[in-house]
Amino acid sequence: MSFLGKNIRKIRVVKKMSQTEFGNLFAISRTTVGAYEEGRAEAKISTLIKISNYFNIDIDLLLKKELTVNDVLHFNMDYFLQKSYSIPFCNEEKVHLLANEINNDDFINNLDSIKFPYLLQNCDIAIKYIGEKIIIDNSTFIDGDILFCSKTEQGKGMYLVFKDSKLVIEKKDESFTKTTNFCLKIIKVFS
Repeated sequence: MSFLGKNIRKIRVVKKMSQTEFGNLFAISRTTVGAYEEGRAEAKISTLIKISNYFNIDIDLLLKKELTVNDVLHFNMDYFLQKSYSIPFCNEEKVHLLANEINNDDFINNLDSIKFPYLLQNCDIAIKYIGEKIIIDNSTFIDGDILFCSKTEQGKGMYLVFKDSKLVIEKKDESFTKTTNFCLKIIKVFS
């Protein structure tokens, strides 16, 4: 069983091409492309070679494997992960220690880490938010969110502070006064 028909359709959809546009690339009609996609016809070897060369996809893959979007777009996850960055991650088991240990390099270096595909500017630590859903301005924070934070305390924005032995998110504006030694600026949130 050949996957060619499904793969031609996948390529077209990912590349946002009509059957006519795809056919024009290889001097075949729209109806022929449709016949390939529906499995009513198989491409000639010369057409198969042209498709393979044009989209830089091995003939073997075109015929024997159902392509993924990553295959079509040549997304290399191994390369992506090699270029990843590790960020210390404080989960719910250690978050209660964080207020006293935020400046302790040994504590921070012994935390688990999150590998992230790109560098988040000024991100010092990632913390799992545990608490009630809160909405501050247009920002929503829910239990389980990962908060990427910086130790710098500059500028307006959302900050993570410890109050009454709990992590609390507060909005900082011009009138913000630091009420604790623990204050981290939230750079990015992932739900």
